[in-house]
Amino acid sequence: MNEVGGFEPAFRSMFEDAVFFAKALLIAPFFVSAEVLFKYRQHGSSAGAISSAANRDAWARLRFLLWFKRYVQKTAADPRVTKLVQSLIRKQFWLLASQHLKSIFRKQMAVLIGLVPS
Repeated sequence: MNEVGGFEPAFRSMFEDAVFFAKALLIAPFFVSAEVLFKYRQHGSSAGAISSAANRDAWARLRFLLWFKRYVQKTAADPRVTKLVQSLIRKQFWLLASQHLKSIFRKQMAVLIGLVPS
């Protein structure tokens, strides 16, 4: 934990654990298993539940990815990691843009439907 500097003060709600694990996995060996080894506690007042209810998950993920890109560049990690993170950032921007356009389209359709006599 000390090797990676612990948790990041900027992430005290969404992605707090992901930030720590991302830093640790860049420097330590890890094992991937399909077996469920731990259950993640979920409840209505968790950061994830609050973010989801406010429709902020995509923005939180983008914030994490942008931070991780800077961290990877600063630590001189494998260039393939930087390339992968950049790809994920592009996908996240597209997701956010499409959500925004859908929202605009829904509002415009509501206006049009309200103007069209039934």
